[in-house]
Amino acid sequence: MMPFAYLPYLTPELPGCGGVLKARPEDFVVEEMPAYDPSGQGEHVYLWIEKRGLSTPAAMARLSEASGCRKRSMGHAGLKDAQAVSRQWISVHTVGEPPFHQAESDALRILRVTRHVNKLRVGHLRGNRFMVTVRGVEQPTALAAIFARLARQGFPNYYGAQRFGLGGDNAAAGRDLLLALQAADAAPVRRRRDPLRARLLLNAYQSALFNALLARRLRAGNVAPEPPDGAADVAPEPAEGGEALPPGFACDPLGTLLPGDVAIKHDSGGCFLVQEDNLADAQGRAAAHLLSPTAPMFGYKTLRAEGHPGTWEAALLAREGLTPKHFAAGGALAAKGVRRAVRAFADELTWDVKAEDGAQALQLSFTLPRGVYATALLREVMKPGPRTDGGCAEAPGAPCACAASDAAPRTPAASAAVAAIPRTPGARP
Repeated sequence: MMPFAYLPYLTPELPGCGGVLKARPEDFVVEEMPAYDPSGQGEHVYLWIEKRGLSTPAAMARLSEASGCRKRSMGHAGLKDAQAVSRQWISVHTVGEPPFHQAESDALRILRVTRHVNKLRVGHLRGNRFMVTVRGVEQPTALAAIFARLARQGFPNYYGAQRFGLGGDNAAAGRDLLLALQAADAAPVRRRRDPLRARLLLNAYQSALFNALLARRLRAGNVAPEPPDGAADVAPEPAEGGEALPPGFACDPLGTLLPGDVAIKHDSGGCFLVQEDNLADAQGRAAAHLLSPTAPMFGYKTLRAEGHPGTWEAALLAREGLTPKHFAAGGALAAKGVRRAVRAFADELTWDVKAEDGAQALQLSFTLPRGVYATALLREVMKPGPRTDGGCAEAPGAPCACAASDAAPRTPAASAAVAAIPRTPGARP
């Protein structure tokens, strides 16, 4: 599938500002917006931490080592970028007062300690607040037009490059693992693999398929040129079925609902099938930013789209050599699937271009709902070109994240990634 750097933009006609993201950790500050405040009482210690250049698992490992508390007793609401300054809650199930402060360093500070009645779990947050500096901005002239368009239509809700791991092989490895779980002798595969690592790989593959369908929708609206050779995507243009897409689709492919779309309500997360009899009402609510079209994180019980969106989804599964039943294998690794909005909106967004260190810098502040990647917004603003050195333009020098393999023989890197999944302790060879 398409490398992350080649995913189409919503606003290709508006030049990006260029620049460098994350030149320093303090250029990317993210602060968690919790779903609830700790009560001050309970069996779980809540630590409000600030980490710099440190991943969430690494921060938890340092807290575990300093306190003697087991990692399994800890919880978090979501992973935060390592190449950043981030603030978030960490919970620890303990009745004592372990010496957590012994873990503090220049990379990790504990800003507040309190208690609560339950363990923090992934998703226990409303969203995240970001303060970002893009250095070396080259073309700021179109920024006002870009931000105005994104305020009206949202931005493509891509999964960010960090979803696919260093080197970008996690999605391809996830596909290999998914196919391995279909084999008659899949039981040894399930026994030998670390379930957390295996789930990460499968999620990366699901995310790559989502990105591919989102890219397909954008290209159906003719908002982006065809990808270059070697970066082909889901299905050839035009869409199968013989019907022309509505005229408004080309102007707003992420906000224009099609018959057969599965729409998601932004307030509740509920999904429903868009049909001719409810299309006009649903489109009015989409125009008010109350709901959006979706694409699937494929699973064995995913609500299926119909019409053109259903054709795109079926074509992608066929190209990958998959059916929904493939996602039912694997025992605890089975995936029911969910629908994810194809667009997202930034709230409380402010921006300015200032002179810093002899160059122009774009400074932004905004909030995003949980699960939405700031880099998906920033790439629409910066429009970093695909790099030729194997790096990713979002983080210069970092390997580029290819979304996944086509339905082709596995790559050596992907196969190695699957083979390298640690065995569960005590599992038989």
